[in-house]
Amino acid sequence: MGEGFCPAGAVAEMLRADLPKDAYRLEMDRAGIRITAGSDTGRFYAGQTLRQLRRIYPDALPAMTIEDEPVFPVRGFMLDISRNKVPKMETLFRLVDRLAEWKFNQLQLYTEHTFAYRNHRDVWKGSSPMTGAEVERLDRYCRERHIDLVPNQNSFGHLARWMKTPRLRHLAEAPDGFTTPWGETRRTPFSLNPVDPASLELLDGLYRELLPHFSSALFHVGCDETFDLGQGRSRVACEARGKGRVYLEFLQRIHGLVTSRERRMIIWGDIVLNHPELIPELPEDVICCVWGYEHDHPFDRDCAAMQNAGRPFYVCPGTSTWNAVTGRLTNARENIRNAAAAGMARGAEGYLLTEWGDNGHWQTLPFSLAAIALGAGAAWGGEDGLSADPAKALTLHGLGGESPDIACAVIGLADVDPAAGHSIFNASVAGRLLLMRNPRPLIDDLPPEAMDRLRRAILDAVPSSVTKDKGEGRTLAEREVLLAYRMLLHACDRGDWWREGKPEKNAGALHRDVEDIIGEFRACWLARNRSGGLAESLVPLRRRLREYRRG
Repeated sequence: MGEGFCPAGAVAEMLRADLPKDAYRLEMDRAGIRITAGSDTGRFYAGQTLRQLRRIYPDALPAMTIEDEPVFPVRGFMLDISRNKVPKMETLFRLVDRLAEWKFNQLQLYTEHTFAYRNHRDVWKGSSPMTGAEVERLDRYCRERHIDLVPNQNSFGHLARWMKTPRLRHLAEAPDGFTTPWGETRRTPFSLNPVDPASLELLDGLYRELLPHFSSALFHVGCDETFDLGQGRSRVACEARGKGRVYLEFLQRIHGLVTSRERRMIIWGDIVLNHPELIPELPEDVICCVWGYEHDHPFDRDCAAMQNAGRPFYVCPGTSTWNAVTGRLTNARENIRNAAAAGMARGAEGYLLTEWGDNGHWQTLPFSLAAIALGAGAAWGGEDGLSADPAKALTLHGLGGESPDIACAVIGLADVDPAAGHSIFNASVAGRLLLMRNPRPLIDDLPPEAMDRLRRAILDAVPSSVTKDKGEGRTLAEREVLLAYRMLLHACDRGDWWREGKPEKNAGALHRDVEDIIGEFRACWLARNRSGGLAESLVPLRRRLREYRRG
């Protein structure tokens, strides 16, 4: 950084063909502001940096020169819109604005049943799905901001909403249910039967309707977590040829559908990584998403398998917000860091940060943005990009004018889970205390002082300026933060209630608290999201009402 401040005014711009597409040079001195970029995209990113600098230095910009380019050519964000939250269009537009400023260049909306297919109303009814016209509006909006809106339709597993309809049940692998790898018995169907030609015909029809609404040359077909494969109608084929082989053959047929529409296929990589001998048989253009969401996920091992087979791949960490109400920020930071390190070392084509909605999508936008800010830094700058203070990033660039105390509350609440002294795979302690029908096994596993330590961490995380009564004058972000604060405290109260033997004298207060939480949950949900999925998301909280009535 040089001395002095540059004047406001016109910005001189120049494109240079010898610079990488996304690279730019931003010079600010007493002579003015000059942008040199490798393309219109690089020029756009320089403009986003300038926008951020003007927030940091609102009076006058300091003289400085910035030379910048990303470490990952593809920097994506994937939002789950199938469990159970489908954002309103205005919410999606504002999200795209934020992603563009943070220099993401790909967006995916993870879809199982939430696109309004003309001939499948019985599948999406009540879920407030995206329509083709809405996708086209969003696609245009993304393109204007140098973001590729990639179609995403799971096409093998995670199709319970499809397979349980009477009309399509005959296409299910295990129509009467299956057993998960961790021993849970599920009574509903889950995956397509890969050996029935009609399964491919179903997908062909879906792709024919879905893909024309997108301008992207890519298509994410999912195909992850096919837990029931070989437990039903493909059992004989799997016993004869092996589950991995049956899976790969169906994947290759799906690839034919995708390439016939001049798209490049993306898949989740978990199944082929469980059968590494088959990775070299994947079609050469298929992109595998190497995903894992815990702080110690072996990204380097998985990325090495793809690299050694010569297959293209993305690294895909997560925001760690699902099953957690406010998130697990320490876990997210390490998960995001490890994915970036492995991806850079092993030659990943892209970095795709994922935000899921398992068990009701209870996290609100401010907590998602905290983790997205971390992912944005890693996607652009690798491990070095994680040095930014997320509270400062949220205050200046994420929450649109909210007070620093709100950002501090978000970051604090997103990082209370370690206070419990007990970690849970893919969830937080407070999230599980709220969601579980029977939290007794978890409570028995917790240290005796866990609930008190967790409650103290929650109380300490939120400045008094945030909790003080403002009547009707709260912003939406403030309401969302306070809702999460109350949900976390209620989780502790429920844990204590169970530990004390569920005394009847305390049940009334818990019941009233949940009634208030449900009302505010509904209001905050509907402020940003469509109504479809809300009732399903509220099921665990309504169970708490019945629980407290019984005592």
